[in-house]
Amino acid sequence: MSRSSPTLQAPGTCTAMPRRWPAAPRHPTPSRIPADRMAETVEWSLAIATATRLAPRGPDLSRVQAREAVAMLRDLSAEAIEPVRQVTGLDVPGDGRAAVVDRPAWIASNVAGMRIAMSPLLDEL
Repeated sequence: MSRSSPTLQAPGTCTAMPRRWPAAPRHPTPSRIPADRMAETVEWSLAIATATRLAPRGPDLSRVQAREAVAMLRDLSAEAIEPVRQVTGLDVPGDGRAAVVDRPAWIASNVAGMRIAMSPLLDEL
């Protein structure tokens, strides 16, 4: 009889031994991470690579369709400036033109923003 799989027996009389899993490897905890590595607690390049790999593909557009979509997004973003300003009190820096980017560039930009936003917290670790 195998120790890892039950044999066919009457209900409620299974004698299989539970599997023994190897001990989980010890991962560094904040108290075991050297101080010079604390600033890199998050592997930002890995976050970008993973998100880029997992993000769904964008729409399949011709070059003409892509240009039209970019123009439309820029026009719509220009229309949104004043309503956003009224609600949030925020001003648009520069000329106010929206940067229309592909998904990998959008991911990299978001990770960069997250890195800035999280830096005070990560500095405390």
